[in-house]
Amino acid sequence: MLLHRNCKNVRSWILIIVALVAWAFVLVFKQAVLFAPNESDDDSTITTLQLNAKKEQLYLENDNEDYASAATTTTEVKWIRDVAWFQNEVKKGCCPYAKQIYNKRYANIEFRCCTSKISRGDIDPLRATGGVDYSQIFHRGTKHNVQENNLSMFIQGDSLAEQHFVGMVCYAWSTDLKVDLKRLSSQRDQNDGTIWQANISEHYSNNQFTIHYLGWDRPTVPSKTIIDYNLLGRPNFIFLSGWHHGLSDNHSITKFLQKMSTNGISGYGNENVYVVDALPSHFPGGEYEPDESLYSSISNRNSGGSSLCEQYNAKGNPDINHNLVEIIEKVRNENETNSNVTLLHVSQLYHHRGNAHVERQNDKRDCLHWCIAPGVMDALTRMTLAAIYERVSSFDEHEDS
Repeated sequence: MLLHRNCKNVRSWILIIVALVAWAFVLVFKQAVLFAPNESDDDSTITTLQLNAKKEQLYLENDNEDYASAATTTTEVKWIRDVAWFQNEVKKGCCPYAKQIYNKRYANIEFRCCTSKISRGDIDPLRATGGVDYSQIFHRGTKHNVQENNLSMFIQGDSLAEQHFVGMVCYAWSTDLKVDLKRLSSQRDQNDGTIWQANISEHYSNNQFTIHYLGWDRPTVPSKTIIDYNLLGRPNFIFLSGWHHGLSDNHSITKFLQKMSTNGISGYGNENVYVVDALPSHFPGGEYEPDESLYSSISNRNSGGSSLCEQYNAKGNPDINHNLVEIIEKVRNENETNSNVTLLHVSQLYHHRGNAHVERQNDKRDCLHWCIAPGVMDALTRMTLAAIYERVSSFDEHEDS
């Protein structure tokens, strides 16, 4: 009888232990599901990030914005929190090519490298993943009509397009590629009409990727009396953005894209025209004051006297992204020759990156321009290269068939 009772007690304890183990397994499984990246996101899903500072976890959520997929391209680029990578990149110092491009303009604010902000821990240590890097461009094995694996792209726009250019050059530097950067022409205001050229290559091969940047803050084609188009080469791809300082009405942008999709740059690149949507600004109150140009005064009634930018904002300045969708659809539908005008939709990745802006410039607040700090412009770079890679790959498949 005693033996039977003891056996019964043992079985009871075993059942309790099994139940506890099962309960613990369920908890672990739920945590894994909660914090695992959502691999089911397709190209139509617009993902942004929200950081929970206490748990130091990364959450992805949908913004539920409706963009016409026929005229846009999104690639699987996301942010992940990577402190070790960020600290290693910080050790490299300020990108020397940011110093070369910005020169005297922004020497008093650390060439927009935001070194002081980084030292204070004010920028989230986020690394862009997904998309395409330069090595994939160099080793794609294309049969396209370019010499070896050499490609060329052209960027035109205002100071944000300039940051696109700076970001791509500094990304190449940070990944230990060779960079040959030179200014080909300079206008009197140091930016509008200035042409830069960057040749990016590997240390052990002849593969080369060339980027030209033309500073031009209006959605127009500059006159040949102002710009020497011979300096811009023969680009395979054209990327257009900005226009925050000049005309940004729908009619002007439509006419500009029609010309670019027909003529390109001296007849080159018109088959592959991309429009980069407006990245969000994070001014307190949502927008800068019209009479303050690009910069909002620290004494702005919405600022509370703080030099900090807001963490979250989904609007660009100007807020033209939805107009761009309609404009590009119109241009594409006019005739078949305009079918390769595409919107590169990257703004969603910057909605939550308000602390990655330059922020303070003397007595003004700059919540429009971005820090040339580790990772900040990498998402735009990797999406740009992914768009190029996708288009070149489609050419290869067409030739193989």
